[in-house]
Amino acid sequence: MQICVPDPDINPSQKALLENLVDKILAERTAPDKDVDALEKEIDRVVYSLYDLSREEIEIVERVAE
Repeated sequence: MQICVPDPDINPSQKALLENLVDKILAERTAPDKDVDALEKEIDRVVYSLYDLSREEIEIVERVAE
């Protein structure tokens, strides 16, 4: 099954935030004792916002991603 997902409208500040979070994850993954779960959850939150997902939709996405 294939699902088509449209590209979200992303403004420059949202793009910069996502790029900053990804850069932090990449930098922290070089250290074996670093946990990046909080940063990954923040990226999830931003993406959910970009797609204007409801709480119910977020729960579905998170359940499927487990």
